[in-house]
Amino acid sequence: HWLIERTGVHAEWVHYFDGDDSDWVDVNDEVSTVSLFDQDEKKVVVVRNAAKFITANRPQLEKWVEKSKSDSILILETSTWMSTTKLAKAVSEVGLAVRASIPKLKEWGEPPDHLKIEKWLLVHAQKHHH
Repeated sequence: HWLIERTGVHAEWVHYFDGDDSDWVDVNDEVSTVSLFDQDEKKVVVVRNAAKFITANRPQLEKWVEKSKSDSILILETSTWMSTTKLAKAVSEVGLAVRASIPKLKEWGEPPDHLKIEKWLLVHAQKHHH
């Protein structure tokens, strides 16, 4: 994932799951485990298409967000995020919920120029989330 690469996290510490067919046990195991070789390295766990995963594992996610002492980063990529839920409120207290939809701009062309979008995302993130 190009955005994660920009953070300086090594690729071997980024783990991806598909939310349509992932179990909480596997995701939790990955996000909770530290490396035996490099304990200072932050692990990033990304659950793509996470809507179904969130629905199926909401109580476990709420408990993990509230009680986890992990230095790992859990990213849930979902098209919907209800800010009124217990999970969303817990995340806002200890983490960060980022709306990452990209506005459609004529200047990006058709099809969109991905380098222009990447530059826009980085500038926007630094401006609004720094």
